[in-house]
Amino acid sequence: MLYQNSQHFSEERRGLMWAYCLSFVVFCLLWFMNFGKFMKDVWNGGSATTPMLFLAIASVCQLGSVMMNIIHLFVYSSNGRGVFFIEMTALVASVVSQTMVTFLLCMLAWGWTIIRDN
Repeated sequence: MLYQNSQHFSEERRGLMWAYCLSFVVFCLLWFMNFGKFMKDVWNGGSATTPMLFLAIASVCQLGSVMMNIIHLFVYSSNGRGVFFIEMTALVASVVSQTMVTFLLCMLAWGWTIIRDN
C-alpha cells in the first residue's frame, strides 16, 4: 500500500529515516572521539579498563543497530517489506547494547571504578 509521495511509510513513520540518519551521525562522531581517547590511553602504556571496554562494545553495538535500521528503512521505503533479517539483527544489537549499559551501570553502583590517569 502506497501512501502520499509514493512511499510505504505511514504518517507517523514518515520522518523516522531522517531521525535514524541524524542519530547515526551523532553516534559516529561520539564514538570516534571516545575511541580515539581510549586508544591513545592504551598506546601510551595505560591499561584498557573493563568498564571502558564494555562501554566501547556497547556503543559499537548501538552504532551497528542504527546503521542496520537505516538500511532496513531504506529497503522498506522501496518495497514495503524491508529485510526481516536486517531488522531482527538490528533489534538484537540494540538489546545487547542496552544490556551491556545496564550491566555497566549496575556494576558502577556496586563499586566498580573508572580510573583515568592524566
